[in-house]
Amino acid sequence: MSTLTVTGKIIRQLNRQPISKLYIEAWATTQERKEPLVSSITDNDGAFVLNVDENYIGELYKDHYPDIYFKVFAGNTLLASTENSLIINLRGNTRDLLIMVDYKGTAEPQRTGYFVKGQILQKNFLPAAGYEVEICDKGILKDIVLAQLRTGDNGNFEAKFENDVLEKAGKQSPDLFLRISQNRKAQYITEVKYNAAAMTEFREVIGGLPFPEESEFETVQKKLSPLLRNVPVTEIRQDAGKDPYRLIAQKTGNGEQQVKWMVMAQQVATVTQMPPAFCYALVRGQLVTEHTTGASMLVGKEPSTIITLLQSLQKGENIAEPFITVSQEPEAMIKSLSFLPDEAVPNAFDFAIRRQWIPVQMLAQREELLKQWSSVVSRKREKNRTEFDQLIQSVKLDEAGKKMINDFFEANKGDFHQLVDSLEKSSSESETVKELKTVVAINDFVHDPQTASAVKTKL
Repeated sequence: MSTLTVTGKIIRQLNRQPISKLYIEAWATTQERKEPLVSSITDNDGAFVLNVDENYIGELYKDHYPDIYFKVFAGNTLLASTENSLIINLRGNTRDLLIMVDYKGTAEPQRTGYFVKGQILQKNFLPAAGYEVEICDKGILKDIVLAQLRTGDNGNFEAKFENDVLEKAGKQSPDLFLRISQNRKAQYITEVKYNAAAMTEFREVIGGLPFPEESEFETVQKKLSPLLRNVPVTEIRQDAGKDPYRLIAQKTGNGEQQVKWMVMAQQVATVTQMPPAFCYALVRGQLVTEHTTGASMLVGKEPSTIITLLQSLQKGENIAEPFITVSQEPEAMIKSLSFLPDEAVPNAFDFAIRRQWIPVQMLAQREELLKQWSSVVSRKREKNRTEFDQLIQSVKLDEAGKKMINDFFEANKGDFHQLVDSLEKSSSESETVKELKTVVAINDFVHDPQTASAVKTKL
């Protein structure tokens, strides 16, 4: 679409001051049609902008560039016609025109103010920043452009106008719609909001997709953020003496499980440097529970502390509370996530988007986020391999034993927990293999090969 733009200003003949809120129409000098080509309203500086569609003119007239003149109205009152004073050709100078009218004005009548605001998103749900928006009133024959503006960085916009612009059309209320463009190329026209109220809001996705509501993550985060602002999230733990999840749930009105998901997501995000909303998708999809089978908080602790816990386990004593305390570590959660099938995380992310658990806008970052997550998993698996090699060095194995253990490791993708299961099911009953089973099992608990060997020697 080729657009011809006419700009100018309307001033008062008596004192040459600009006049706002006048209605201006552009008419072709030919008598073929009895309606204006385009119309607009002067702004507070008396300025007007008329955008003429060249293709539309070509459909109406033989000449794509006819001579035009102007009519100026105050409400339904014709103030001036330039048919005998100012005629221009659309191929010529169409900028900075000056129209003088003899208009003293009348007492200001009671006006109804209208306020229009909204937000526009691209098809990928990212903000449509810097897009051109025309706020229009739907007419029987011609639509009126009430305001022209550009969206802000978040795709937001707002504008005001009064009901005097509707008087000429005989309307009591506007019928509003938006024309959205980018670099003068039409992108989308919204549905009409008939009999629009004094305050009208548009929330639009180019292409007509439903506008995303606030996600579950955003809703919960708003409530939790003030409480957690000065709290090291990675240190939040549940034990026999305290239940911070219940406290936060009672303070915010969220469910206790929702609070756990949010805190876990923040903890995983802190360690992995992934966006918290991405981590929320994994936790909310229950790819990992709040109590994992690892306990990295014991790394570096005295072997006697670990021995006491393991000996209690051997005796069949209740270790629920101590185990819950040590099994809520972000590292253990990440390790558990790193062993998932390759398709698990993408599927969980997509499902979270569909259910609006996380912001739909994240869909535009999908491939980059999954790439970052793959890097996290790769680093974690490399660390597991290093730990495994250290474990093998702490146990005497012949060549056949080393091959068997390495085969188990590769088959289980470095998952120590599954490795123990494979060893348990193996036919070998040698003392060396039994020792390795024990050391691997302990390491799966403490995530530290040296600590695992030290514990094994003292059990």
